[in-house]
Amino acid sequence: MSAPTEALDSDACIVQFGTGRFLLAHVDALVSESLASGASSRRLLVVQSSPREEGKRKARLLAAQQRYPLRIRGRRDGVEIDREQHVDSIDSCLIAAEQWQALTRHVVEHAEIIVSNTADDGFEVGADSSLNPLPTSYPGKLTQLLRARFDAGRDG
Repeated sequence: MSAPTEALDSDACIVQFGTGRFLLAHVDALVSESLASGASSRRLLVVQSSPREEGKRKARLLAAQQRYPLRIRGRRDGVEIDREQHVDSIDSCLIAAEQWQALTRHVVEHAEIIVSNTADDGFEVGADSSLNPLPTSYPGKLTQLLRARFDAGRDG
């Protein structure tokens, strides 16, 4: 896995906006299971897109690791479950505020699927514009990335 740098050596076709626990424990885990079973070869590029320093710290940790443990606890068919599995589906991680051009290039050249766990508040645009050099809102970022893809003549 590559560390966050402007030059990105990744062909991950799934671009994931967010480093939150829900995505790490669901989307990333499902992609990891798909890789392990041979059902898919698709890997993830994780994008940290908020201004939160804690999110940036987590993104740097994700970029430095090859994998991370996921604890599964609960009940299935009346049977208690308590197990650990390792998730290794993340190919690389970018911080949007620091690596926007690399992210744009990656979306244009490699993206097939974009996922996020943006809540209702995340769709508020406010004074943001997709015309800003680096939009602050998720809709602004996504619009600018998809426009770049369109301008490059790519599908989707």
